[in-house]
Amino acid sequence: MRKRLFLTILLISIIASTITCIMTTYVYHGFYANNAKEQLKTIVNLTAEPHKWDSRESINSSVNNILKSVDYNIRFTIINKDGNVIHDSWKDTINESHKNRPEVVEAFEKGFGDDTRYSDTISSDMYYYATKLNDEEVLRLSREISSINKVFEYIMPKLFVLFIFILIVVYTVSFITARKILKPINEMASSLEDILTEKSKDSIQIYEEFEPISNTIRDQKSKINGYINELKEERDNISFITGNMKEGFILLNHNKDILSINKSAKLMIGNDEFELKGSRNILELTRNLEIIDKID
Repeated sequence: MRKRLFLTILLISIIASTITCIMTTYVYHGFYANNAKEQLKTIVNLTAEPHKWDSRESINSSVNNILKSVDYNIRFTIINKDGNVIHDSWKDTINESHKNRPEVVEAFEKGFGDDTRYSDTISSDMYYYATKLNDEEVLRLSREISSINKVFEYIMPKLFVLFIFILIVVYTVSFITARKILKPINEMASSLEDILTEKSKDSIQIYEEFEPISNTIRDQKSKINGYINELKEERDNISFITGNMKEGFILLNHNKDILSINKSAKLMIGNDEFELKGSRNILELTRNLEIIDKID
């Protein structure tokens, strides 16, 4: 029972620890992603004045100023209403149309738009935030947001160390908890003899939670003793009656073992020294074939 209880507590704790580690990873990723998005939005809102992006010189100046103020890479793209890329800080020429990109469509319609997409090129999620510069152009900033796999790779060693530590703590706590839970049961088992002998409750240490069990055991013991006393009384009465009978009386079971015999029967058979102790067969009382045949 102790082993089963210990393993149950240990298993539950391990499952809970595992779920906690996984949830921590997802929460961390969510916090990181939201923080990255808010930073990008703030940069756009502070630098989206049209005159800062109306010429190549002003664009380069704005890009350099922004990159100096952050410690991560940002991609700057200016897209016209036809979806053509007018300027991109990562590539000199981009022929692919951006007209149907969600963030671009939303920016032309509402003034700003954003989207998160997985990039096969860098094997990571990219967050795009676009704002409308004028009726013909939108400014789009994008940055890498580590995918959940990269987050796992980053924090997995730390989580593994934490998990091992938790496992050691859980193992120790489970062992101590199992022992504490079983301690009152073991103490009650060792006190069972005292309970059955009806010693004073004050002399027996019984936990409050086990009082009903203790009382039930006492009640059952009292009832059993009552039944035994009744049987003894009936036996004594029968023995008294048969002992004073002049007629011989022998009581046998189906195996011809003697259950009861009175003094008159011993005298009639001629074996008055016979004593019924334990289980004794009729053949131990007499070898008289006439008597044995009549019993058969």
